[in-house]
Amino acid sequence: MSLSLREEVKLNQTVNAWVPIAAKNAFKSEVSKTKNEEEHKNDHLSKNVRSILNKITTDNMLSLTERFKALSINTIQRLERAVDLVFEKISKFPSLPMANLYYAIEEHSFAPLYASLCSAMTSVQVNSKDGKTASFKKLIINKCQSLFELDKAQEMDSAKKLAEINLCQDPEKKKELQLEFEENNRRLRKRIVGNRRFIGELFKQKILTPNIMFYCIINLVTKHVEEPLSLECLCNLLKTVGKELDQSHNLNDIFDKLKTLTSREMKSKIPSRIKFMIQDVIDLRRDKWIPRHTDSNHHQGDDKFIGEENKSR
Repeated sequence: MSLSLREEVKLNQTVNAWVPIAAKNAFKSEVSKTKNEEEHKNDHLSKNVRSILNKITTDNMLSLTERFKALSINTIQRLERAVDLVFEKISKFPSLPMANLYYAIEEHSFAPLYASLCSAMTSVQVNSKDGKTASFKKLIINKCQSLFELDKAQEMDSAKKLAEINLCQDPEKKKELQLEFEENNRRLRKRIVGNRRFIGELFKQKILTPNIMFYCIINLVTKHVEEPLSLECLCNLLKTVGKELDQSHNLNDIFDKLKTLTSREMKSKIPSRIKFMIQDVIDLRRDKWIPRHTDSNHHQGDDKFIGEENKSR
């Protein structure tokens, strides 16, 4: 066999071919550099998103929304991170303990701002190198669904732990378990109430559909007296979305159940604070969803309620 000097000679290649150590190190260095750059960009995005969420007010809403839209959210990972940070901020809303009432009222006003911010981002869509597509709106909806299911599971787990505490015979151990339970339950309640408020505001921004919202409300009302937290979330949701939802769905059965809870026979099973919330939302619907009080009147009423609560202790 004769070979021409101009012919290209192909060498046999093996899967585990020997590679000079210098070349291996150079490749690893390049991969590490690329990874570090990507992590740096992700960290920079997280810092900017947190900054926007911390600074946003009704006065700077438009400018910070434009700043949010201008962020370099060009990968699915960064898009998911932005959504996670919004919900992380929401879950830190205080629930509504009496000692922090005014702070809670102030924090509650941020839920509409965050929902409006999300509404401006619903058209954002990202494509990955492997052909996958993710949108801000879809990720928001998926996050709402996963958190709603997670909250249900954790509420059930909380009820089981309470039952275990009640069966505990050791006084010291029981006290320790009770304190741990109360702390975990406080955190759970704060997150759940914050998430429900935000879900309601997302519905008002037309990110969530009426059917999704109605499902959430039905799920809450069926839990009934055994879980006051569900009733609290239900009342908050109805105050937020009731006016709009009443136009597309029949809420009569839901309010019939709420009226039953205000009956004399049921009142002893429900905390006083929850009874006031139920009656407020019933009155709100009766008045065609027009609030009877200004914010200042609400504060005065809250002061009166706090006084009544303190006297009863």
